[in-house]
Amino acid sequence: MRAEVPSGKTTPEHNHARRAWVFIGIPNPTSMQNRHTYHFVAGLLLMLAMLSFVYITFRLNTPPEALPEDAPATEFSAGRAWKHIEVIGSVKNPIGSNANREVRNYILQELQRLGLEPELHLATFYDSRRQQVADLANILARIPGQGSGRAILFMGHYDTVPDAYGASDNGSAVSVMLELIRMLQHHPPLEQDLIFFFPDGEEVGLLGARAFLKEHRWADDVAFVVNLEARGTAGQSFMFETGYNNLETISAFADLVPFPTANSVSYEVYERMPNDTDFSPFKERHFQGLNFAYIENLFDYHTAGDNPENTDIRSVQHHGSSAGAIALGLGNRELQLQAEGNAIYFNTIGYGFTYYPYTWAVPLSIGVVLLLVILLYAGSAKNILHPRGWMKGIAAFIIHMVFLYIIIHSLWSFISGFYPGSERLLPEYNQGRITPGFASIAVAFSLAYVNRIVRGICFTHALLLLLFVLLLLVISGEMTLLKGGGALAASALLFVLFRKPLSPYDLGAGALVVFAVLMTYTAVFVPGASYLLTWPLAGTAIGYLIIFAFAKNPERKIWPAVVLFFAAVPVIALFSPLIRFFWIAMGLPASAAAVLLIGLMAGFLIPHMEMVTRIRPLLFPVIFLAAGIGSLVAGSAWLTYDERHRKPVNISYVYNAETGTGRWVSSDRTTNAWSEKFLTDTPDTLYLEDFSPVHGQRYLAGPAMEETRLHAPSARLLHDTVIGGRRVTDLHVQADKATALLHLYLHSKGRELQIQFDGQPGRTLQPHQESNWYRLRYLAPPEKGFRVSVYTDPHESLKLKLTGVSFELPDHPGIQDMPAHMMPRGHSTLATRRYSFQ
Repeated sequence: MRAEVPSGKTTPEHNHARRAWVFIGIPNPTSMQNRHTYHFVAGLLLMLAMLSFVYITFRLNTPPEALPEDAPATEFSAGRAWKHIEVIGSVKNPIGSNANREVRNYILQELQRLGLEPELHLATFYDSRRQQVADLANILARIPGQGSGRAILFMGHYDTVPDAYGASDNGSAVSVMLELIRMLQHHPPLEQDLIFFFPDGEEVGLLGARAFLKEHRWADDVAFVVNLEARGTAGQSFMFETGYNNLETISAFADLVPFPTANSVSYEVYERMPNDTDFSPFKERHFQGLNFAYIENLFDYHTAGDNPENTDIRSVQHHGSSAGAIALGLGNRELQLQAEGNAIYFNTIGYGFTYYPYTWAVPLSIGVVLLLVILLYAGSAKNILHPRGWMKGIAAFIIHMVFLYIIIHSLWSFISGFYPGSERLLPEYNQGRITPGFASIAVAFSLAYVNRIVRGICFTHALLLLLFVLLLLVISGEMTLLKGGGALAASALLFVLFRKPLSPYDLGAGALVVFAVLMTYTAVFVPGASYLLTWPLAGTAIGYLIIFAFAKNPERKIWPAVVLFFAAVPVIALFSPLIRFFWIAMGLPASAAAVLLIGLMAGFLIPHMEMVTRIRPLLFPVIFLAAGIGSLVAGSAWLTYDERHRKPVNISYVYNAETGTGRWVSSDRTTNAWSEKFLTDTPDTLYLEDFSPVHGQRYLAGPAMEETRLHAPSARLLHDTVIGGRRVTDLHVQADKATALLHLYLHSKGRELQIQFDGQPGRTLQPHQESNWYRLRYLAPPEKGFRVSVYTDPHESLKLKLTGVSFELPDHPGIQDMPAHMMPRGHSTLATRRYSFQ
């Protein structure tokens, strides 16, 4: 029993407490006339502390500053590498183009200038999956080491897609490797060999990398692979993929790389995605290695926006710092990096980095589950937690996630509905404004939701929430029986289960039980993602236990705010950068999924949110809601294209050698002031069966013209014989020098057709869908032409259509007059000729 202190008297303990509160700038709660003011200040400070920490995590997750041209010669300098980007990234150089040859020659000359003896690996490679063949020109150079001849391979392709200048994808990688070679010449010789590989044909199926592995003599020397890529024009150089059994590889990465940015969630996700890079063929053959890319400004990817003006030099520095550290570090180590298992790895705060084996996932999860059991027991013993209460908390958390998904998915559908077709780029260009808007609305809803559950929900609250969600579904066009029924069921459950107040710790414990189930599942089936739940769950549980151990009715105390903040550190440190990265990588269409990550994060912070909204329930929800709506309006209303964020437009010229006529065509849905110069303001509708009998897309077309004649590809019959019951039609096919891509369309009634190039092994083609047309693509066809043998039934006729494609347009005064707010998309010239062999 506590003794009462007489009025006006103080004890040493009171004086000590008063001094402590004054020291931290908060009035002494024992002398407050209105404790509500104190609770409000504590909640405000907690909110500011958490928001500040979120901001810090974002600021710490930026690329390192670029070193200038005059940096020490022993250092990697993005300033020096930038000179190469300005050359390589100034032209679009898809495989087979004249620009591709120019970039190839530039790389060869630079390697020679650096004192190396580059090798041009020429290969004709057949890709059976895509039914295409390519003449490739890979570039290789080697710096011998002093050891056994085992090698580290640095790799970055030099070809681009037709629309992009490729300053980032992948001129940055090429430039980094050239600067890396220069840097290494100012260091002592290494033990291991270094191979620098510049593949051709990556953008059309990883053909250069596959050809190297299939036939080049150096492939057997490779012990470790470093691939450099870009899927945007800015951001950190993120290590998103390794080889299988990567424990030793991750250990080396953690030891060597000065600015490590990676997590094993990306490894798990990428394993389950269809995406590929040049690293993929090496991984298929169980090479160890590291795959790096920067991915911000995703809207620039594979567009004319991928140019030097839009590329962040800091991203190039991050690429180079990692590559240089790996070269110098692994170059003097034994390259025995095979392990018996994978690693769980992640950044802690900023560039802090940690890792441990997959085998730890299950024991750690068991330990955290036991910690949670102790928490539930201790909370029940203190009469803070109640089984019925935290079981309701499970339902509350699931309902919260359902509403979050529906709200954000509906908002995105509503916004995107204003920007159909190619206009969809406008909101993507403004992703930096729209995603904070979605995040703010999610936070506002979570704060209001938690506060309302804690205080109890009446029928009016449930009804208003239901009407709001149904309105969103209707105006966004997302109303379905499933979504509408789900919203109705969730609202009804809220009213039935939460009419009476619920302790925030019961509510929070229910979410922790859900997380424990998810953690156990990931530990067993997706170990690389388990850390996302393991450490936040452990930190939150420990925070709860501390509060339960020293406080009765903790929701009425103030000091737990400090404990709650430190319990939130693992949650904020791990989830905040991941949410941002997920949004950058997946784009606005994945906003609802990204917000589910915010919902998970909120599940760890339920007592925090209750404390923040305890005195002024609507203050912070209204602030976040207003900020979210403002951000969404600024990022999605009245959008127009400008010189940085340009409108993609298409124009192509198609020429039929049979009729001697050509037409301007466009795959755009509508014309614009610029394309009307070619198509007129009343264009025809055209399907290009003469050019591509397997392509059913509708084009806008201008009037036929006869003045622009082109050299169409041609075929000359060499032999037409029957051998072994098969008709063999030998042809010599010749394409124009400007042709980067040649389509061969063969018509035969058989269900398969065999074809052979210049004495190479025969290939079997499959028909296009249910038609009798077979298509084969020849990338970078040789100037001298090639011989092709077609094997068919002797009683069938053979039809052949040849369509040559170049990624340059014929001279026309209007071509150069494209407005500054537009950029080309898929510009090309097609020339076709057909043959029939009876």
